[in-house]
Amino acid sequence: MADVPEPVPGPAQALVEVEAIGVGYVDVMALKVEYAPFPGVGSVLGLEVVGRVRTAGSGVPQELGGKRVLALPDFGGYAERVVVDAAKLLPVPDGADPVDVVALGLNALVAEGALSRTGVVPGERVLIRGASGGIGVLATQIAHARGAEVTVVTPRRARRWVSTWHCCVPTGGTSSAEARAEPREPACSRRC
Repeated sequence: MADVPEPVPGPAQALVEVEAIGVGYVDVMALKVEYAPFPGVGSVLGLEVVGRVRTAGSGVPQELGGKRVLALPDFGGYAERVVVDAAKLLPVPDGADPVDVVALGLNALVAEGALSRTGVVPGERVLIRGASGGIGVLATQIAHARGAEVTVVTPRRARRWVSTWHCCVPTGGTSSAEARAEPREPACSRRC
């Protein structure tokens, strides 16, 4: 931990006062120096934050000042304030919990982007691998919301949690073929 001068936004950037930060697998990889885009030792982690725009640089609409946003910096989010390109700011609805919003953050954007690129349509079958992680959980929900028949695959250690989640949350997803072959009672009484 160190005190550093307050960052100053340049053109097309905004200074965001951080309320909540997202911690993802990419942060763990960066700590282990296994993520090439990370600037390196001594740099500040953090790719997703929720906060209020404190000031905006030239070329950024001044009415953005004071607005709550989901911000996607190129690292540096684990701080009280961070400078972010204005193009990487998404509005946060009034009353939304910042922790809930940042929990969606990059996971939701990646899941939505992947499903949009594949053109999932109602009635299509979709296989979600890694369904126990943040991206997989959201991809399952989004695919189901689009009317797809969703099958999920997850490691054995996470299978009971995923099966419980799919039973108790009306997503229409099922567990992997191996898990379906294992006879057992549903983890909850609610049928989805």
